[in-house]
Amino acid sequence: MSRKRRRRRHRRKVRQPDPLPPETRATPEPPRGVPGDTDREPEDLTIEVIDPERAADYLATMAPNRKPSDNAVTLIAADILHDRYLYNGDTIKFNWQGQLIDGQHRLMAVIRAGSPIRTAVARGIDPAAFTTIDNGKIRRASQILQMAGTKNATAVAGAVHHLIRHERGKLTSGGIRLVVATTPAILEWVADHTKIVDSAKIAGAATKILAHTVGAMCHYQFAERDRAAADRFFRDLAHGENLTRGEPVFALREALIADRAKRKDRLSTLEKIAITRIAWNCQRAGNPRRRLTWSPLSRMPDVMD
Repeated sequence: MSRKRRRRRHRRKVRQPDPLPPETRATPEPPRGVPGDTDREPEDLTIEVIDPERAADYLATMAPNRKPSDNAVTLIAADILHDRYLYNGDTIKFNWQGQLIDGQHRLMAVIRAGSPIRTAVARGIDPAAFTTIDNGKIRRASQILQMAGTKNATAVAGAVHHLIRHERGKLTSGGIRLVVATTPAILEWVADHTKIVDSAKIAGAATKILAHTVGAMCHYQFAERDRAAADRFFRDLAHGENLTRGEPVFALREALIADRAKRKDRLSTLEKIAITRIAWNCQRAGNPRRRLTWSPLSRMPDVMD
């Protein structure tokens, strides 16, 4: 008998096991972390107007959570006060034990602003789902501007952030990366100051030596004083044509090129803003300058008219 026929004969002899009677079948285990029905609140989703008093009541139920950021609370409160906080479907979340597991910054902002918000509230969430909250990627202002067709969106958003820091007197405090404006605040600023897009375009010519965000910020501030002079300043900075030693823009160009060549101890963002302002001020005043320096311990120079 061939090997192939023996395999076929063997398969015919194999019997499938009889199905188990219902009383002996294994009962599927409940999902991990799910208590009995008597321990859980029913799932529920409502739209509520949360005032400071209700926000305080909700915060009193909070489960162990990360330490709140005072800066984040301040920014959200500012959005609430300036009508930038809009209902977008995001939820305040409670687990099925009735504990707050998401929304502490928004609720604290309601109390700080002294003004209510309209938001969705979800209840009956599995406590184990806490680890999955806030794991999505944030949609930044630059991405929203880009989707709206704004040219040089990343530079525009970054420059606006620096400009808002300057307006609030925080350009040199709290660290240059301290967030001082939410995405809605940045978008509102761009809508009210559309010339920042032109500044980002002009500053783009000098990106080989000066960060685009810094250039866009400085050009915008210079152009508020004299648009033609600001355009000429950045054209000279980018190309260096017909410049002579002693001209402030020549000194700035040399300093930035030398900084680009360094591997360490490079100029900080604040230092670049400061020496660019110094060069502009000297150029406006007609003062020659061979070297540009600024210490972070010094006051940030104002922009000269």
